Amino acid sequence: MAQRACEHAGDGGYVRLRVMGLLMVARIQGTPASASTLARAAAIAKRLEDPELWVRVERAQGR
Repeated sequence: MAQRACEHAGDGGYVRLRVMGLLMVARIQGTPASASTLARAAAIAKRLEDPELWVRVERAQGR
C-alpha cells in the first residue's frame, strides 16, 4: 500500500509526498533492500532543494 501511495502522489504532482512515501517504503524494506529506495528519495529531495526533506532522507540513511 505504501508503494501505491508513492505512485499516486507522484502521478498527482505531489512530489514531496512521494519522497515521504519512499522513506516509508524504505523503512518497511529494511537494509540492504532499502538502499535503492533511499537513493530515489535523495535524488528527488535534492532536485526539489527542500532542506526538510533532505534532513529526513539523511536520517533514514543513518547519517
